[in-house]
Amino acid sequence: MSKSVKKNYIYNLIYQIFVLIVPILVTPYLSRVLGPEGTGQYSFTYSLANYFILVAALGFGYYAQREIANYQNDKSAQSLIFWEIIIVRLFSVGLSLAVNIVLNITGVYGAYSPLMWWWIILIVAQGFDITFLLQGNEEFAKIAIRNVIVKIISVVCIFLFVKKPSDVYIYVICFAGSTLLGNLSLWPYLFKMLCRVKFHDLKPLRHVMPTIRLFIPTIAISVYTVLDKTLIGLLVTGTESNIVDGVEVITKISDLENGYYEQAEKIVKVCMTVVTALGTVMIPRNSNEFASGNLDKVKENVYGATNFVWFMGVPLALGLAAIAGNLVPWFLGEGYDKCVLLIQLFTPLILIIGFSNVFGLQYLLPTQRDGKYTIAIVLGAVVNLALNIVCIKYLMSYGAVAASIAAELTVTVIMIVLVRKEISFLKILKQSIKYLIAGVIMFVTVYFTQTVMKPTVLFTFLLILEGAVIYFVVLLCLKDKYVLNVIKKLSGRLKPKKKTSVNAKEETFTDISESAQENSGIETKSDGE
Repeated sequence: MSKSVKKNYIYNLIYQIFVLIVPILVTPYLSRVLGPEGTGQYSFTYSLANYFILVAALGFGYYAQREIANYQNDKSAQSLIFWEIIIVRLFSVGLSLAVNIVLNITGVYGAYSPLMWWWIILIVAQGFDITFLLQGNEEFAKIAIRNVIVKIISVVCIFLFVKKPSDVYIYVICFAGSTLLGNLSLWPYLFKMLCRVKFHDLKPLRHVMPTIRLFIPTIAISVYTVLDKTLIGLLVTGTESNIVDGVEVITKISDLENGYYEQAEKIVKVCMTVVTALGTVMIPRNSNEFASGNLDKVKENVYGATNFVWFMGVPLALGLAAIAGNLVPWFLGEGYDKCVLLIQLFTPLILIIGFSNVFGLQYLLPTQRDGKYTIAIVLGAVVNLALNIVCIKYLMSYGAVAASIAAELTVTVIMIVLVRKEISFLKILKQSIKYLIAGVIMFVTVYFTQTVMKPTVLFTFLLILEGAVIYFVVLLCLKDKYVLNVIKKLSGRLKPKKKTSVNAKEETFTDISESAQENSGIETKSDGE
């Protein structure tokens, strides 16, 4: 393959970060303008809208990407698959819209009905989402550029038009509208990427059952990514009375708890994106390798990916937990003190989801083990649902965090068990030793440093810088070959470039993981011992 995985990782990282970076960039502003209550209303209604978005998408995300990737060099086959998937998805989008409109008209949503009308924009956007075509062809640069432009427009609109607590609906319009605009902006690429197909050659029904099989784990995933916010809104009862400018204001505690939970999760997800962005890149790469019969290459990529999770996940999780107390007061403003502990409780998800991403999205799905992937996700959803019902009632947002961690850990452990004969978990554990040592030293130092610093932008930045320096210095002292290899490559690029052959091969993800594999005793052609 001519495309570099490292370049695609960077492009996809930009894409994934920009999906989340907009709310993060505007969070200090929105947290103050909307307050915990307005943020909670947004979070609760978005969780409700997500169920209809899931029905509209119908599990086509990973399935469609994999199908396109299997025919990267066959434009005719890709064209047939693309239009077949679009036809089937039009039906799922129509069904989702119809049900949501009926629920709105009949008043099921109660006081949240006005916001639910605006979320229809996001449901419609699913019908125009063709990112799977570009992802399957590893064209991540186009997606990244699209997101940068669209999200910048969204940020500008939020700052221009969201001015008071009652402007929650404007925030919804900015978010949903930018998604629709972004999806529409990719359609011009179809003229270059696809060719004409004959209508009688289309067989859309052949995609129904495979995508439904992947729709089941998609529903299960929603249980522990969306249902927690829904249940906070339904199970947490009571109100809180405050005097604002001489007027008594009654606030639902459920809205406040959802507001705390939303902001804490949002901050952790940004860090998580750095670790999981590699997954989307590796799905088409590993799918193509598997289709070509290169299973050893797929396993080699998996070991490289797990090393990357340790390398990036450990400092991100421990670093965020260490600086949370300094970050929250200035970033979110007054009234969000509860978010400090919520963030610290959330941080293990960075590593847990990082590994489930590798075993599930980068191995089970590309090697067409959809059934095993579904088993892990469904069992995790069952655990999460049961714990959410019990914990949220008594612990509110803290209970939702506990249920999420338990669910994601269940998924990851089950996936490890399912692939244990092919992927050696012991070898993966060996990769972690130096990163954990460096991470713990960094955490202890940064945590105690932040206790004597005021919560300001400057001090938070200095804490992050301190943590990064300590982490990499310790790894250098431990002679971690992953870091040494990265430094070697960087120093080599700073030297004057020598003339190279026009046909020189581009580096792949394996290049940056070879030294890590050597460091942990991993063979490049592993038999999963």
